[in-house]
Amino acid sequence: MSDGYAIAAVSAVIRRVLLEALSAAQVSDVVGNVPVTAVPPDRVIPPAGAEPTQVNIFLHQVTRNAAFRNMDLPSRNAAGDLISGPPLALDLHYMITAYGTEPFWAEILLGHSALALHENATLTRQAIARALSPNPPDALVPAALRNSGVEAQIELIKILPEAVDSEEMSRLWSAIQGQYRPTMAYRASVLLIEPRAAGASAPPVRSPGGRALPMANVELESVAAESGLTDPITRASAIILSGNGFVPGEMSVEIGDAVVTPVIGDVGTSRIRLDLAAMAPPPRAGLQPIRAVRTRPLGPAPTTPAVEVSNTLPLTLRPAITAINVAIASVDVADGQPVSSGTITVTLNPPVGRGQTVSVLLNTAGGGPMHRLAAPPNNGAAANIGEVTQIPFAFSRLRRGPYLIRVSVDAAESVLTVDGNGVYDGPEVTL
Repeated sequence: MSDGYAIAAVSAVIRRVLLEALSAAQVSDVVGNVPVTAVPPDRVIPPAGAEPTQVNIFLHQVTRNAAFRNMDLPSRNAAGDLISGPPLALDLHYMITAYGTEPFWAEILLGHSALALHENATLTRQAIARALSPNPPDALVPAALRNSGVEAQIELIKILPEAVDSEEMSRLWSAIQGQYRPTMAYRASVLLIEPRAAGASAPPVRSPGGRALPMANVELESVAAESGLTDPITRASAIILSGNGFVPGEMSVEIGDAVVTPVIGDVGTSRIRLDLAAMAPPPRAGLQPIRAVRTRPLGPAPTTPAVEVSNTLPLTLRPAITAINVAIASVDVADGQPVSSGTITVTLNPPVGRGQTVSVLLNTAGGGPMHRLAAPPNNGAAANIGEVTQIPFAFSRLRRGPYLIRVSVDAAESVLTVDGNGVYDGPEVTL
């Protein structure tokens, strides 16, 4: 998701959209060079200065997005502990103002600006990335905006015109104490900013249930581990896809971006067995969409085969911790309790992509405090590395002692082991 630079990044992207549109329309052939600025309107025309020919973007208001505001549960429990970190959802309200030194020039610039925002009403991820890393570089775009994460947020940002009546527009310009010029109002929605403090997580539910109802010729009814209906699914699991419309020799399975063709002997009319350990490359950990695909030849080659795709079901592929290394950097005392700082390095299977959201969850025995450790930027992967198997997690001044440890990858958590009394007993680290 986005970070604290995101608001400025959206303004920079809108400015770039207008710059490119004015250049493509060759407006400079009519009115001369047209700068696009993002400053308060009272600073556009300097005191005793001449009227400029330019377009100005002004962010005059930021509001909470009503649709996202009440989506999440309360972020703190009864004890006041942080349990979740919902994103900050914002709408950005802009004034697009045109200035011109000659008659009709301001109207020309406002018309082309309105058309540009109409044609680019949705800011695509590619457009955002290009605008924040312009070629040639733009001196007005700070380098810090390139890593704001706006292009990676879940929701695409839409640029919507807003109806502002003359009375409200008059109040805006009076508050700005600027000289009124032709203006249009727009709203950029929705911007999601990830909080820096993420919540902890309670131990997982041990007996999940549920069933999906299919709606396709090739239908999926359920996906479960071969070892048991409620068993967690990991990289080492074999899974069973139940449904109907399956034909041996014509089936493949899509898990996220990974596609695998099951062994013919493992495909029945209502059942497909799939060994995840045999998949290469393996599917990523996290909540992945899974669906069955039947490719049926319609006749001799080169006839295009018929492809039937099933409904999509969610598959939670748990990451597996294969090794843990704790390096204690310092030991101290806080509130009479010994605390330590250092790094926990976790080895995971399957590998984790640089863009996935990864954190370590630590639980003390007996219902004590819970802690969430965030992964470093890009999960510690170098610029030319797409995925990693080892991730270091820094911790600071945590109470010394044993902790149950889990890893969360895109909200899918690694599995805890259980002792003979049904109590979680590992994996465990000692800080």
